Amino acid sequence: MIPAELLTTEYIFVIILFILAIFILYRLFKLVIKSVLIMIAAFAFPFVADYMGVPLPLPITIDTGIKFALLGLTLFSVYNFFSFITHLGKILLWPFKRKKK
Repeated sequence: MIPAELLTTEYIFVIILFILAIFILYRLFKLVIKSVLIMIAAFAFPFVADYMGVPLPLPITIDTGIKFALLGLTLFSVYNFFSFITHLGKILLWPFKRKKK
């Protein structure tokens, strides 16, 4: 049995906001972890390519690794942005989809 003082609209609203905040923080945490992993892989790319003998027209330095990490993060951000726009478009346009026969 739920006490009557916990069934007020304000309390239910606070619980809904708490659940929404947890969901948003979870999604943000996943995005940050993916971004860090992308940056690590992009940073390591010029060094691994040089080790494997792939000729790069750049000097292999820490500065080059940082530039590749930022490029990887930028490309990942662009991908996430367009993925979000595509997902949002599908959500907004679903009522106008024709049913398949």
